[in-house]
Amino acid sequence: MPKIDLFFATNRNRLADQNGQAAFGALAAPGAQGIAFGACTVDNVNDRDPGGGTITALDVVNFGGIGPELRARILPDAGHDVLVFIHGAANTFRDAMQRAAFNTLWINQFSGRPVTTIAVSWPAMHYNIADIAGDLRDYRADQVQAEASGAHFIEFLAALYQLKAASGGRRLTLLAHSMGNYMLGSGVERWFATPRDGDPLFDQVVLAAADEFADTFARPNGGRLSDLRLLAKRISVYTSRVDVLMHASRLANGGWRLGYDGPPNRADATFFPPAIYDFVDCTANQDYLSQSGDETHQYYRESATVRADIARVLKGQPAPRDMRSFNTVHNVSTLPPVSVLASNPVAPVA
Repeated sequence: MPKIDLFFATNRNRLADQNGQAAFGALAAPGAQGIAFGACTVDNVNDRDPGGGTITALDVVNFGGIGPELRARILPDAGHDVLVFIHGAANTFRDAMQRAAFNTLWINQFSGRPVTTIAVSWPAMHYNIADIAGDLRDYRADQVQAEASGAHFIEFLAALYQLKAASGGRRLTLLAHSMGNYMLGSGVERWFATPRDGDPLFDQVVLAAADEFADTFARPNGGRLSDLRLLAKRISVYTSRVDVLMHASRLANGGWRLGYDGPPNRADATFFPPAIYDFVDCTANQDYLSQSGDETHQYYRESATVRADIARVLKGQPAPRDMRSFNTVHNVSTLPPVSVLASNPVAPVA
């Protein structure tokens, strides 16, 4: 099974090295040096097991920015594009590295230019699933850390603009899952609290199963993700009405989340120009590659059909004929419930 080299940025509190590898905790505490940037190697990555793979190297290279050495490692040649991945709740730092390697593997199995991944790891923690009271307590703690991380995410965006300037025009994209979108909402709001000039940073942003306010794009005065369109040329929102955790989040937060059925005004094509925004309904896509227990929430990587669509979108490729149907009334694209991939899913790498 393959080895995946990836990179990271984290605002987690630094712990003492463990077995010769960098270690981080579950608090947003980057210190005076700024957030940590580094490199990670994961061996034996399997495209059916997001928690698999063995981390064999994990090193901090820079604090506060991406230095020349790390930049040269991220951009070794012009053959790769760059993907930023923001994980969701219930992920330790090492969990985040394994999942980033897993996502890199399956995305690169599809046609198009391969991606090099920078994982943004904010201070989520490990949950004891099925302990309802404990899970709710941990969920609230993750929300607090995600919100606090927005203040540090602007440091990452500044570093990413510098990286883009040296990238030679290669595509720069972002994939955020679950509560990673909540952290992103806090970060984008804080970024634009200071007036900004310049071109969009990302060619494409994918928001999957977003545990973020449903009206995030309509918040006044640059609130939440209302100004994300200034950072990205295109924004794709993937949703599912059978996402069990979206229903649980609704109960916990007192309202629907963006990942359930998109924004309430998504049919307004003036507010959401189709040239910028794309809403993708994945409710019918249950062609899961494994039964993880939370596959309805992890469909972005568990559904073979959704995997293929996200990889295509991140790589800037047009949709094959009949791959999507479009509902003009609701201004939403729907992936077909059965596809070629549903009967012939991505094969595990031997």
